[in-house]
Amino acid sequence: MATLSMPLGVTTLVSPRDCALFARLIVSHGVLRLAASYGAPLDDITLAFAGRGQPELVRLDHDRAYVLEAVADSELELEYHGNSACDSELITTWLLSFNLIRHHLSAEQRISKLLYLLAKQFGCRSQRGISIPFTLPHTRLAELIGCTRPTVTRQLISLRERGELHISETDNSMLLIPSDD
Repeated sequence: MATLSMPLGVTTLVSPRDCALFARLIVSHGVLRLAASYGAPLDDITLAFAGRGQPELVRLDHDRAYVLEAVADSELELEYHGNSACDSELITTWLLSFNLIRHHLSAEQRISKLLYLLAKQFGCRSQRGISIPFTLPHTRLAELIGCTRPTVTRQLISLRERGELHISETDNSMLLIPSDD
């Protein structure tokens, strides 16, 4: 078992080892993005986010490269397994959520649903709203909801202007402020 400390923005490769079909990511602090490389023209695709309380098990395909990226300062333990009992699998859980988000017709609904999913999984409630302890680039948000970066930028500006979202670059966080309706 390897213990890793990953500051914001640091990446590490997770690759299948020998007979290992699964990796267990035990996150004690922070949030990580798990991505896989599927070749050109796609650099990488987000498969899941990992944090405390998330399913820890990740199924690894031997013909794919996996990358963990710290979207917040993070600490985790990584161990490899040959097989697994019936634990929930991280990638499957997140891909189902991403798929459901993409079925909303408008980009406004998709970005809102994604932000509330991230808030539900990683957020902390306060009197002002729900704080998400990391931010994501507009291109990453666009990839996740299936639209263009300019569309995400317009939607985020709209949410900010309506007072429903505050993004803090100084502490790398987002604050969702539920509307009163």
